Amino acid sequence: MLKERERISELRGKNRVMVKKQDLYDPHSFQQFCLRHLSNRFLDYSLLFYHGFQKLKKLTVVQGKRKKFTDVDKVFLMPEELSGSLRQLEPQSSILTERLKSFQKRNVLPVLCEARKKKVKGRLKVKVVERRSHKDVTIGSHLKA
Repeated sequence: MLKERERISELRGKNRVMVKKQDLYDPHSFQQFCLRHLSNRFLDYSLLFYHGFQKLKKLTVVQGKRKKFTDVDKVFLMPEELSGSLRQLEPQSSILTERLKSFQKRNVLPVLCEARKKKVKGRLKVKVVERRSHKDVTIGSHLKA
């Protein structure tokens, strides 16, 4: 009985999976790690939860940048506004902007600030002046060559 317990404890020690610190900073590799080892019953769940999910939660949104990511509300239609078929349904938002926001949320792309317009100082104003020769030309007049 005692030998069997020792053997089980040795197996648990060998099969225990430790999370590498470098894997925690890459959400994709951490996700692959979770998928690979969640079926392992000897996994140390407390270590996985404490180190992994806390850091992954911090890394999902850009922090400490000039502009923080703000999540946009989902656009949806009420049941009264829905049409009978999908062909008649008009898009409510752009696919590209949704993908951009998704990349910014997952730290693939940085959150950009709106470009500031630079004021050019000392630029001369353009004056519009009509010349007398242009005033003389009307619809019924003849041009002199």
